[in-house]
Amino acid sequence: MRLFFISFFIFHLQFLSAAIVVNDMGQYIEESISTHAKGENYKILNELYAHVEYKSLWLGSDRRISHALDVLQNSKYNYKNKPFDIDQIKKILFRLDNEQMSLGIKLRLYAILDIKITNSLLSLVRFVHIGDVDWDLVKRKLKKLRKSNNIKANWDFNIKSMPSAASIYDGLSQYDITEYLDSLLPLRDRYISLIHLLRQYKSQKKSAKKVQSIIVNLDKTKLYPSSFESEYVEINIPDYRLRYYKDSMQLFRTNIVVGKISRPTPMFDDYIKYVVLNPTWTIPDSLIKKDLIHMLKQNPNYLEENNIYVNGAFGAQKLDMQKLFTYEKSKKRVPYSFVQYAGKTNALGRIKFMFPNQYAVYLHDTDNKYLLDRQYRIYSSGCMRVKSPFTLYKYLMGSDYDDAKTQKILKSLKPKTVHLPRKVPIHILYFTVFVEDQKAHFKYDIYAYDQIIAESTAGNKKATFHMPKNRFVVVDEKGNKSPYDPEKKSNIEYKNLY
Repeated sequence: MRLFFISFFIFHLQFLSAAIVVNDMGQYIEESISTHAKGENYKILNELYAHVEYKSLWLGSDRRISHALDVLQNSKYNYKNKPFDIDQIKKILFRLDNEQMSLGIKLRLYAILDIKITNSLLSLVRFVHIGDVDWDLVKRKLKKLRKSNNIKANWDFNIKSMPSAASIYDGLSQYDITEYLDSLLPLRDRYISLIHLLRQYKSQKKSAKKVQSIIVNLDKTKLYPSSFESEYVEINIPDYRLRYYKDSMQLFRTNIVVGKISRPTPMFDDYIKYVVLNPTWTIPDSLIKKDLIHMLKQNPNYLEENNIYVNGAFGAQKLDMQKLFTYEKSKKRVPYSFVQYAGKTNALGRIKFMFPNQYAVYLHDTDNKYLLDRQYRIYSSGCMRVKSPFTLYKYLMGSDYDDAKTQKILKSLKPKTVHLPRKVPIHILYFTVFVEDQKAHFKYDIYAYDQIIAESTAGNKKATFHMPKNRFVVVDEKGNKSPYDPEKKSNIEYKNLY
């Protein structure tokens, strides 16, 4: 078929070259834009043709048109096999193969053909750069989870806009359009690895569910730039791991605990600016009501056993326990300040990594080390507990790290703030499919975000989202299974139901 297009255009473009001498193609293109290029591409399409004074962008070269059609069908960019009006373009080509057609009609058809090709490539650029997920709909669904499921789900999106008409023109004018499209690929290395994986799974006719998972994760790359910084920390929530990169190399990887499904870890980008050794922990009002009061009802000595001060006094010396209990279900703020001092029982462990943010979450050590080796590490209230925090600290400090000084501070049990020699970017992500160490990894969609995204995509949009029930079961020490309770206080083991 490609050979047909090339030979077809050699004949017809030779005819057209003489006709253009007499007729101005510009008037036909300008007239056709308003009727054949409506929708989201109209404004930028008009700007493109105005930039070249409504001259043809494609006619005059059979190779460029054939190349454009090949690019539109290239699964590297069009991994969802979108039609992009290719059938309409072919129909116009067949219509043009009519020697009885008048010159005026033929020129109008050539103008429409030119516009259709440009419009299709604009749609491809939009898909590569922005994608076809309605991220505003995703945001609305995440927001509604608070009312429907009492889940406060936060994800800061970076929704892109189309490149400028001038930059698109420069890109589409290149001899090889793929060079321009490659420059638009988001998280390029991750994206390319997922494309290879998608091709492999499709060719081997593997699980349709896994193919869909790969596609959803390709869609998520559109939220990010072509690459992250030369040095950064990456948190991948569904993988329960932290990775440290420098100079495009992964230097460190460790397990983490993330927020339980009723209190998901928020996702955003920030900078780690300093650490606190021997941190104290001021218990948030929400956790006093959700967790601490429950603990005190079970064990009145819990404060003393865990080195917690109330309004500056050790343990329960200044606490009216019965008065505190009345706030468990109240919307009023608890009139007590609970601060856990540094020590082996501190919930933050011996170090926390600070990137001040509106969600008040951070990375930290933990006193519950055994949870970091479980399969589904969803036990926190939003912060992320790190298995090897001091290894991360050494990497972030670089040559400024002083082990003797660090050990001296830790032994003092006094809080000490240490500023990093440079702020280090941190990216909290949600990728359930990725390739690492030449192996494909498929992770469980713990927060159901993949499902929300899949149901907010062109061709599969659903106005509302209903959180799946029974996403996990609980397995006790004897192997007995029971329904998952997201607010259960004990540190139980989980098994997903899928």
